[in-house]
Amino acid sequence: MERVDGPDVLTVLGRRPWTLVSAGRMLGRIHAEINDVPAPPVLPDARIDLRERIEMASDLLPGPARARALGVLAGLPDGDRLCHGDFHPGNVIATREGPRVIDWNLAARGDPAGDVARTRMIVRLGEPPPGVSAVIRVGERFGRPLLVGGYLRAYRRSRPIDDATLDRWEVAHAAARLAERIESEYQTLIRLIESRALR
Repeated sequence: MERVDGPDVLTVLGRRPWTLVSAGRMLGRIHAEINDVPAPPVLPDARIDLRERIEMASDLLPGPARARALGVLAGLPDGDRLCHGDFHPGNVIATREGPRVIDWNLAARGDPAGDVARTRMIVRLGEPPPGVSAVIRVGERFGRPLLVGGYLRAYRRSRPIDDATLDRWEVAHAAARLAERIESEYQTLIRLIESRALR
């Protein structure tokens, strides 16, 4: 294990919000590089992990919505690529040597589209962490689309991925995210599951 020093990308964006698009491009490039790596066989299967987390959230997810999320998950592909499992600006540290990705607790073996879907969902809908700068809170409405747009464009230059696939994976990730017990996100996540799962 190596110690890395520096602010995370979310903190950098709070200080320099004009770098949103370039930060998104950097995040997309790094994430594509991670997903290019064949996953070690010892890592857990991402789909099995998602199913377990959806079941852990069963008290928060109405039965029909849970059934829809599990049905969507069952139709999604397995994969053999390295998936970070929680890739977002707060888990990328800006060091003197360049960006470093931290917090690999949810690393798994799976389909890169699932990994990207979680990132897109967190950046678009996730509750900013406590202590985040006022600039981030004030600018999140216009900043999130810029960051997501830059991220997806850069990612797709290396690894093509379509929105319909991301939407299906996002249903499963939204249901699993409920298990993290972030109350302020509950209604948004349930609405996402119900609207997307009906398509």
